[in-house]
Amino acid sequence: MTQSSKDRWNELALFLVVTGAGVFALSSLAAFLIGDQDLSVHGLLVVLPSVLIGLGTARAHRRRRAASGGGG
Repeated sequence: MTQSSKDRWNELALFLVVTGAGVFALSSLAAFLIGDQDLSVHGLLVVLPSVLIGLGTARAHRRRRAASGGGG
């Protein structure tokens, strides 16, 4: 089963939005937890979980579309 261009763009947009929100949320949480301490958070500790959550969300969206017979 092939995916339409629109579906691919929707999946990419969903991935980017969820990843961006995850980076923002984890960065805010890290800043709140660290507070005034002079500790730095390694970027991978924020970006990697956010990317994994974004990929999982996009994959789940793709599977739901395929299961419901959704397509172009």
